[in-house]
Amino acid sequence: MKLSQTPNRVGIFAYYDADGTVDDYIPVLVGAVRPFCSYLLCVVNGELNEEGRQKLQAVSDELLLRPNEGLDITGYKEGLFHLKEKVLQADEVLFFNQTIFGPLTPLNGMFDEMNARDLDFWGLTKHKGLNADLTGTIWSKVEYGYLPPHIQSFFFAVRGNLLHAPVFWDYWEALPVIHDYMEAVSYHEVKFTKYFEDQGYRGEPYIDCTDWEQYTDYALMGMPAQTVQDKNCPFIKRKSFFTPRTAVLSVPQGGAGWQLYQLLVQRERKCLV
Repeated sequence: MKLSQTPNRVGIFAYYDADGTVDDYIPVLVGAVRPFCSYLLCVVNGELNEEGRQKLQAVSDELLLRPNEGLDITGYKEGLFHLKEKVLQADEVLFFNQTIFGPLTPLNGMFDEMNARDLDFWGLTKHKGLNADLTGTIWSKVEYGYLPPHIQSFFFAVRGNLLHAPVFWDYWEALPVIHDYMEAVSYHEVKFTKYFEDQGYRGEPYIDCTDWEQYTDYALMGMPAQTVQDKNCPFIKRKSFFTPRTAVLSVPQGGAGWQLYQLLVQRERKCLV
């Protein structure tokens, strides 16, 4: 399904902070997405102080505070069912969370392009997956036994036929209780793309990095500077700046975060000239 240039898009932003604060990058992120949504809900897992509440209220239509349970994926689910009446009348629902910085470029280009694509769901980026036996590994809860290619869950959208299909709502109803990050990835992020593609629905990422898959399976972490510079990616992952280079063996570029930092500094200097 293609969308008009002014679709009825519902946004669901999932947020958590251990101290209940809202860092300054959050209003920038949510505020940039807000103009592309007819209605935007901020789902907060846990507590929120008064200053944080005011920051989120300034860039959204509604706040939903819930217990800090189930991570961002369950926050998405709670927001989805909280807004079910609005969602059923919408052209698209957009899910995103706090794990990204940005935007680095205006978002109208991305939304215009994705509106024009004939899709049932889409996301910012896609992980190429891993065709290997996961038995006995940290990913043993992935039901397929391997990691299929998948659109990543920190920024993704669902539209049209899929959004209004019973199978979509059944999927969320059946979502298992999520206790940690590995379960969030195993039960939802790795599953969503293949699950719905197997039923005939079509999804694509905005940023196509298939030409780099011989170098990295996760370009936004493995080659973030190149993804921004060469692919015009509007967002970067926060963890580029604090994840140990040995934490993810499939992202071996130890200098990737430093390259990204240097690129951002260069861009800032050009803006100040």
